[in-house]
Amino acid sequence: ANSTCTIDDSISVTLISTQSINTISNYEVCDDISGDAIETFDLSTKDNEILNALSAGNYSISYHQSLTDSENNTNPITSPIQNTTNPETIYVKTINTDTGCLGYTSFDLIVNELPNITTPTDLSLCDDALADRITATDLSIKNDEITASQSNLSITYHATQQDADAGINVLAIPYTNTSPTETIYTRVQNTNTGCFSTTFFNLTVEENPIINTSDFHYIDACDKDYDGFATFDLTTIIPDILQGLTNVSVTFHQTLNDAELDENAISDDTNYNNAIIEEQTLYARVENNNTGCASFVPVEIHPNLLLTATSIDVIQICDIDNDINENFDLADIAQSIIGPLRDITITYYETETDRDTQTNAIDDTVPYEVNSLSQNVYISISSPTCTESDDIELLL
Repeated sequence: ANSTCTIDDSISVTLISTQSINTISNYEVCDDISGDAIETFDLSTKDNEILNALSAGNYSISYHQSLTDSENNTNPITSPIQNTTNPETIYVKTINTDTGCLGYTSFDLIVNELPNITTPTDLSLCDDALADRITATDLSIKNDEITASQSNLSITYHATQQDADAGINVLAIPYTNTSPTETIYTRVQNTNTGCFSTTFFNLTVEENPIINTSDFHYIDACDKDYDGFATFDLTTIIPDILQGLTNVSVTFHQTLNDAELDENAISDDTNYNNAIIEEQTLYARVENNNTGCASFVPVEIHPNLLLTATSIDVIQICDIDNDINENFDLADIAQSIIGPLRDITITYYETETDRDTQTNAIDDTVPYEVNSLSQNVYISISSPTCTESDDIELLL
């Protein structure tokens, strides 16, 4: 017989939702020197980051230039691309190949600009006290010139372009050059983006004027008032200082600090009245007219140099045999009186009258015999411009 059988059962249907993906970082690169904000991006370098943002599983990843393409799985980007805008959004689609779950996310392509810097002027320095054209300097004095005081920029200095590009072997500050002329390379990096620009400048250490610093420089006014003050023509010492050096300017200053800073130069150096009684030290600044580098030397001025710059004192020696008879070396005594002075002569006499009349001078090339416990000798001290008189006591 015909019959109909009905069987009832149930089916469980599970709807798989779209899979979530953690936030993906933007893909940032630095612009090139063209400054056009267009660069090439290899999107496959984002694969690992995207996989790490998903739950465990097997996935396929595709990149698209629009959300519609991503959702429809059309026009996938399969090779490195150049951005067309800055920034430009890239859309990502993931498929779990085990479950068929879909995932969607996006990130931006960003081209960061290079630091906008200025090519610096060359740096010219003056040598230090050691005349070798090697000196220490603070290279950071060029920072503001290079960056125009922009913020978020770090600056390092390097010996080669390769080191500047790699950001290695940073020069210490202060930096001491190894040759008179060098090229210094500068790396300027944006501390936010890591993008950097490089530039360079030449560092030159100029020599200071080579002047006569070995001699003791002095000016004697030969003042007959003996009041400790006189008027001096300071320019008379310049030939002795320069020794034929040209293309320099000479100024005189009352302190070394003023000479080094080129401040408070004596305005009338042909008519200068000493400010300190009997002896005053001034400082000559000799500056190269082209480089501005300068050398310095002290100059002593004396109203009566033969009296204030010499060392006239009691001379005493031992009576070896206790017989009240010893020989004095007058030439040696003269040298101790004169010291570093040049062109000074001393003549000895046994009496004031002989000295005043310049007769019967003692021969100082032979030992001078003294046969008393104390004996005075009379001296005439002469320079090319002055003559002074004094006496010395010789003691046994």
